[in-house]
Amino acid sequence: DFFFVKCDHIIEKINFADVLFIEAIENYILIHTSERKYNVYNTLKGVEDFLPPEQFLKVHKSFIVSVSKITAIEGTQLITGTHKIPVSRHLKEEIFEGILKGKFLKR
Repeated sequence: DFFFVKCDHIIEKINFADVLFIEAIENYILIHTSERKYNVYNTLKGVEDFLPPEQFLKVHKSFIVSVSKITAIEGTQLITGTHKIPVSRHLKEEIFEGILKGKFLKR
């Protein structure tokens, strides 16, 4: 249900349900929640192995998204809140299937 990260010399608790997406920036990750951003010294791979795969999806080499927080898909971008997250071109079909999971109403 939650995990702890060290951010600005403080160990802080983050609930999985609060995470919008996680962004990799060199040797750091930014964990975006609706409340704030946590700047953590870690790798995307390190946090990816820790997250529940049924709730989170790696959509790009630099982004992991909470599937439940996706509000729209625009071309090759996912929208969560006010953020637009790029989707890897070579994973696009697999990612969209994972997000839509048979819930796409089409004609």
